[in-house]
Formats: sequence, structure tokens, C-alpha cells
Amino acid sequence: MAGELYINTGIVNNSNIKDTVLDTALVYAFNQEEKSFSNADDMRAKLGFTTVNANNPNTERTSTGGTIPMDKIQDGQSLPIITLEKGADKGYEIIPYGGKMKVDKLAYDFLAKSATFDGADSSVLRMYSKFQNGLRTLMRNANKADRQEQTRLFTAGTAVTSTFGPGSATPRGQALFANNHQFTDVNGVTGTFTNVLGTVGTSPANAALTATSLQDAIDTLKSSPKMDGGSLVELGGVFRLGVSRQGAVAARQIINTAGSMAGQYSGRNNNSEELNQFNFNGNLVEICEVPELGQASKEGGLGTADYWFIMDTEYIIDSEALVYYTLNNGEADMWEDKDTKGQYASFYKSFAYDHYEAHRGALLSEGSA
Repeated sequence: MAGELYINTGIVNNSNIKDTVLDTALVYAFNQEEKSFSNADDMRAKLGFTTVNANNPNTERTSTGGTIPMDKIQDGQSLPIITLEKGADKGYEIIPYGGKMKVDKLAYDFLAKSATFDGADSSVLRMYSKFQNGLRTLMRNANKADRQEQTRLFTAGTAVTSTFGPGSATPRGQALFANNHQFTDVNGVTGTFTNVLGTVGTSPANAALTATSLQDAIDTLKSSPKMDGGSLVELGGVFRLGVSRQGAVAARQIINTAGSMAGQYSGRNNNSEELNQFNFNGNLVEICEVPELGQASKEGGLGTADYWFIMDTEYIIDSEALVYYTLNNGEADMWEDKDTKGQYASFYKSFAYDHYEAHRGALLSEGSA
């Protein structure tokens, strides 16, 4: 990705970007912000999102049933044909994000005429530096919006407030985190299950993160969520605990006890990109710091620093329960306003996050009780 601007998998080829100096500034700024793009990608992977190219706006995803044991048969009997039941459907909606910055005509003329900066006045160098910083800010803003939307899919999941994306219902019509999720067993009997605290164990709903509430959350995911067909969800071997940066301190104190370290995926420094694996009461748990959790946002809905969630990432990934739809993965542009002669640089990105079967493998607590 370094040094190249992409629309999906094609390099941006914009005829409006003609000036060598400013074109170079675009590429340089993109190179400098490659880590910002990588951070959004890394967090997306840690949260278990499956990336899908948004090629058709009318695409719907269908939920699937669970594993059903084969029927007994008599010797010589024709093998029965299994029935694949079609689950509920749910679509998605791409959201565009973008911003622009302006370079005044006078500043642009100084920059454009400085083919090189050898001997250039310090004011020209400051203009160029300001222009580059503005471009980098645009790209950072785009990727911050990306990370916030990832987080909002979890934190807005306690109520149905929208048709798609954060706050949307599951394919069966319930909020992502609820105590009345529906399933139908192999005999056609309907039932409900929960993926919130307050039913399994002693922890109240929205309990603060403690050793007790963490154990109750794990026990809930192990014993309550069911697939259509009535079987318990086939969970993987590792639970991932999502916490804010502030909450990570308490989380490590809770599970980082003598002899609990089961593995380590990165260096020793505590930061948002580190995953440590611990043995917590016989369960493997990884801590994942979610940097946007509890942060301020124009859109709101990022919860507080007390929010926490736990999920079985293997199930989430295998079932493609969380999906990141990408339509335009980042587009830089530059153009001139013919009236004011000012030069504008912009950055645009369009994507969507949505959930489908995540309610069977994730649990969230607001941490307020």
C-alpha cells in the first residue's frame, strides 16, 4: 500500500493532480499515514470482522441453522435427504465519509513555483508543511471514523435504533445484545436465549468487570446461545475480552494472576495493539484494548470507559457474524475552484459495518452495575 492511493484494488489515476510538488505531498502524506490505515485494519481483524467487497447494494446475507445429528437408518434403507433450512435475511447500507482542505491561491502559487525547496523562503516551507499536515489529518479523520464505526456496532447493540449497521436488529428482529433471542429446535419448538448478564450466575445486568462477572459472561456464552435446530453454539477455544484503554488496567489485574499467562502475541508494552492470552479459571481469555471505546464522537454511541464485551472470535469469524463492507477503501483528490482559484485536497472513503449471527457468540455489559 505504501506510496499508492487506492480505490478498491485500483490505483487512483486522477487527471486533476498535475502539479509535481503537490502530487508528491499527497503521496508523502499517504505514506506517513500508512500506520493509521494499518491500525484500523488490525483492530478490525482482532474484533473478528470478515471483509466483503460491496459489489451489489441489494446483497442480503442469510443466517444458517446449527448442526443436526443424522437420522438412524435400517440396514439397506435409502439414505434420507437432509433439509437445509433458510434463515432470516438481512442486507446492509454503505455510508460515505469524507472531508477537504483548502490551499489559498497565493500559497498555491508559491508552492507550485518551487520545483525544489533548495533556497526556498522559510514561509514557503511552512506552507508546504501545513499542506502535508492537512492531508494527513484528512486521512487520520477517515480512519478514526472507521474505528469508531467498528466500536459503535458493539456499543449501540443494546437497542434497535436503525435498519442497518450500529443499532440494527439481528436477522430475527432483536437487538444485538438481548435476553429474548429466538431459535427453533429440530422438533419445530421455538425458544429463546440470552447474551446479556443477569440470568446465568450472580452478576446483575450490565455488571462492572470483575472476576465474577467475567466468569458469568463466559458461562452465559457457553450455556445459553443456541443455533436453529436447538444445539448449543460450537464455540472455539479462546474468548476475547474487549475493554477500553482505561478498563484494560482492571482487566489485567483480574485475569493476570500467578501462572495465568498462557501465551503472548506481541511485546510486553501495554497498548491497543497487544493481545495477551491468559488462563482464567480454565478458560483461555485474550485482552483486546479497543481505543475508541468510551471516546467522544459527533455521532455519539461509543459508550463509556466502563463498557466491556466478550466474544468467541473463532465462532464470529467462522460464521462471518461480523462483516465489514468496503466500497471505496480511500480516495485522494485535488482540484481548483475556478472562481476563487483556491486549491482543494480531499479524502473520501465509503464502507459499512454490520452484524448477522454475532448474538450467538458475543456478550456486552455497560459496566454500570
